Amino acid sequence: MAKIDFSSRVGVWWTSDAWPIRDVQPHAREIEQLGYGSLFYGEAAGKESLTQAAALLGATERLAVGTGIANVHARDALAAEAGSRTLS
Repeated sequence: MAKIDFSSRVGVWWTSDAWPIRDVQPHAREIEQLGYGSLFYGEAAGKESLTQAAALLGATERLAVGTGIANVHARDALAAEAGSRTLS
């Protein structure tokens, strides 16, 4: 299991479903540069959760990224675990 070392005890919850991911990535970098340790978001109708995590992780260096809500109807438990292992 991957060890997560949060660089800060303070994180950000942000919903960016209406934004294209290419516009969200610079904001994730800014959140990281401001000293926040994590960025959390929910999965609603706009973006698939694990794909969004990959895009945010690829745009940052140390930011912990997580979904606060992953829709159980969008993927089964095995797919969610496999996605998590891929991202970590």
